Amino acid sequence: MAWQVLFERMFGPDAPRMRYRGTSAADLGAVIAAGFDSEPGLELDSWSHLRLADAMAQGPVIQAFRADRLPDDVSRALVGLLVFEEEGLRVDDVRTLVERWGRP
Repeated sequence: MAWQVLFERMFGPDAPRMRYRGTSAADLGAVIAAGFDSEPGLELDSWSHLRLADAMAQGPVIQAFRADRLPDDVSRALVGLLVFEEEGLRVDDVRTLVERWGRP
């Protein structure tokens, strides 16, 4: 789980416990605009995953959420995004989407 370790270490020693959500490349715009791609259900396992590998199996766009904020405050719980070059995603296209939605 090298990706998970690197991602979580990026936030330093005070990083919150996280859960991960994988989604398709087609949903990237919605994720950037809303901070998530769909509202979670009350069953955490049906919507998010403890391990990054499980989220990666669902799509090249990976969202990380604070585990202690799910499922009620998802719109404020987004910690970060990982975007992998799959399904035609390219770095320039991702930058364009981010600029279009006005997110840093």
